Amino acid sequence: MTYAITSKSETDACLKAISEVFLRGRRVKRSLEISPLVVFIPYSTDAFGHFAERRHEFGELLGVRGLKAIERTARVYTSEKDRISKPSYRNRLENFPDTASRPTPLNAINQIEKLISEVSEFPRASTHVFTFFRPSDLYNKRWPGYVPCPTSGDFKYRDGNLSLNVMFRSCDILNFLYNDIYYLREIQFLVLKRAKEVEGSKLPATTQPGHLNLFLSRAFIQTWEIDPIVNLGEVIDNTKRFLGSP
Repeated sequence: MTYAITSKSETDACLKAISEVFLRGRRVKRSLEISPLVVFIPYSTDAFGHFAERRHEFGELLGVRGLKAIERTARVYTSEKDRISKPSYRNRLENFPDTASRPTPLNAINQIEKLISEVSEFPRASTHVFTFFRPSDLYNKRWPGYVPCPTSGDFKYRDGNLSLNVMFRSCDILNFLYNDIYYLREIQFLVLKRAKEVEGSKLPATTQPGHLNLFLSRAFIQTWEIDPIVNLGEVIDNTKRFLGSP
């Protein structure tokens, strides 16, 4: 069964996703799990601004694990350094270890720069794709979490908007969804801004950020991460109150 969420904003998407997994999730070992979950998130400048401003406050609400989640997502999305625990997503986007033979030989690929070039030259094309995942990750992993959670994505220019679609192999929606949405929006903004700035760009200057659509092959909440003296339902209720407040 496929679960789909149509949200009003980034904050609303987090609220509905957490609620959906908590209420409908199937217990698998020490997690509540839904597979798959699709989340559609429209864009509004005000709604995203409010969402971004409260990111650290949300991490504090979740306690030590929430604050660590902020640090970990910042590291993979902004640092260029790979770690044993997880490769750098930024490095995968800007210096992907692959080869190309034309028009000039390449031994590393800057996917962001190529996306900007392609979106500006061929806005309506269906080839604006990128990847965080390498097949070698399955061999190099020392634990399952090493494999990037967001695996691939693509941009679509339609109806005056540039939307971003991202596929996740797995997503801890309580600890990480909020931060993943934040950084994926930042990537969306970057590509849109830079593509419009290219000299002779065919992407209309009036183009706005479109939907962020997430395809979560597995969405879960780890029940064992909650302190034994704290009721998981209480944690979820506090989270829902925070996300649902103005």
